[in-house]
Amino acid sequence: MSGDTAVSHGDAVVPRVIPERALLRDPERCALECDELARLRLLVENSTDVVSTATNDGRLTWVSDSVTASLGWQPADLVGRFLGEFVHPDDYHLLVEGLPELQDGGAPRAEIRIRDHDGADHWISLLRRQVFDDAGRPAYRIGGWREVTAEHAVRAELAASHAFQRAVLDAMLDPYVLLTPVRDAAGDVCDFRFDDVNPAALAVYGMAREVLIGRSLIELHPAVTATGLLDRYREVLTTGDALLLDDWEYPADILGGELRRYDVRAVRVGDAVLQVWRDVTDRFEEARRLEHQAQHDGLTGTLNHGEAMRRLGSALHERRTTSGQLAVLFCDSDNFKEINDGFGHVVGDQVLVELAQRITATVRADDLVARVGGDEFLVVLHGIDALASAVQVAEGICRAAAVPVATASGDVRTSLSIGVALALPDESLDHLIERADVAMYAAKRAGRNRVHVL
Repeated sequence: MSGDTAVSHGDAVVPRVIPERALLRDPERCALECDELARLRLLVENSTDVVSTATNDGRLTWVSDSVTASLGWQPADLVGRFLGEFVHPDDYHLLVEGLPELQDGGAPRAEIRIRDHDGADHWISLLRRQVFDDAGRPAYRIGGWREVTAEHAVRAELAASHAFQRAVLDAMLDPYVLLTPVRDAAGDVCDFRFDDVNPAALAVYGMAREVLIGRSLIELHPAVTATGLLDRYREVLTTGDALLLDDWEYPADILGGELRRYDVRAVRVGDAVLQVWRDVTDRFEEARRLEHQAQHDGLTGTLNHGEAMRRLGSALHERRTTSGQLAVLFCDSDNFKEINDGFGHVVGDQVLVELAQRITATVRADDLVARVGGDEFLVVLHGIDALASAVQVAEGICRAAAVPVATASGDVRTSLSIGVALALPDESLDHLIERADVAMYAAKRAGRNRVHVL
């Protein structure tokens, strides 16, 4: 008997290294070995994975029947041939690279493409082991083949998706950062660190990627604590709810604390927070400018007619639930046509601007001043305790308006006729304005540059 026994699997032979002297000395061991091989054969023949044996130089000596279902080959088609004959040329180096580990008793694994019976490539996860005899000499090799074509396709798709996402993030004009939590001894989030950034973020910080990655959020942005932004990031991490902030006012740390406006978006990604932001300060200021323009007179800077009526209507409604009374002063410039005709429209405009400033300076900050006509102004006094108080304010406006206006064409004398009306309970806006207007015309009829009450 030779030093090796063999077990027949169909037409192929699986070698088994069993020293002859051991079999002669221990027949019981021989029975156990044969029983073990029988169980192994049953397991291999019913496995979906392919099992093979090969010589030390890689020539296949046996391949399990499962190779037919997997690759379409009959075992006899492969026995006697080298596995490398069926490996995709671009993957052959992976077989060679694993030889040192294999010869040292390791189990190298490689993911390679193997050609099936019809010439198509299948992705195979190949695990190889070297079998040694009792003297420690290489006897043969065992290989396990598992088809991973579907898994490889999924991984390739995920890799492509990741690459696409990375390309999208890198192409974004808005800065993007991935923040990983820093936890204290109790496990609570006490800070965040920069784990990933896109080029737009690097441009904002003015740092190289390797410098920014790993830096502390609080270190770079001390104001995140005082503004509550750090707590909001903690909440995103805890609840998974997205953070949506529009026109968020923040003292930009990297700009020396300059107050800026930002749109901020943050979502949880695993155990991290992905944040994207956009500096919208210019947009915010432009929107505020347009809003101011829509509400104010372009010449005098006071409220315009429409905004004055809207705010007066709201004030009438709120007056029912607040203390104090509300008075309306209708002011009209006396002989303004003569000023325009005698000095020109440029001087006329200068007089209107000066009158608006004097009226505004006479009333309180929360009172309303509006230009409601060419040379007409409306004043709304909030929280007046009595009609006499409103009259006192109106007389102060008259005195201020009567001071000559200095212009390049000389001093221009002007004055105002003012009608005063104290809002009655449940009085409509139109009726209140009408009473103030009637009172103003009564002041003009009485000689101008005076106050009349109705």
